[in-house]
Amino acid sequence: MPQPTPAGSEHQGYQAYNALAWITRHAPDLASARDAFGKPSSATHLSDARRAAATDWRQISVLYSELLRFDPSPVIEANRAIAVAMAEGPAAGLTILDIVVADARLKTWPAIHLARADLLRRLERVEDAKRAYLTALELEPPEAERRFIASRLGGL
Repeated sequence: MPQPTPAGSEHQGYQAYNALAWITRHAPDLASARDAFGKPSSATHLSDARRAAATDWRQISVLYSELLRFDPSPVIEANRAIAVAMAEGPAAGLTILDIVVADARLKTWPAIHLARADLLRRLERVEDAKRAYLTALELEPPEAERRFIASRLGGL
């Protein structure tokens, strides 16, 4: 399942929509997701976007909602939160992510704290963003993520 990447939530969508495009084309249990958008290949265009701004984030959030009906996973909900943030703004995504982060299974997942920090940064909630970045660091993410977090902290 797609996970937030160290490059920030705007890049997370590239993994997400590639996975969702594949799901809507190949998973028979999600035929209703294909039908909801009028044609089987409607999600295919999502994987063609070259920039986050060219991505149909609303459709991605709808596809995640549909996927949650079949697999109610907190990771899928976290990914949906990022898609909502990209479609409706960081506050909307953070509202969802703050609920998801309370799930005990995700408390030790650095990526969710990193995604949360990114949304807080976008909302100019600097102190909260710093705390979220530091929480992600405390969970000992891979070196590339640690460098990314350090650069973000330095920019706050």
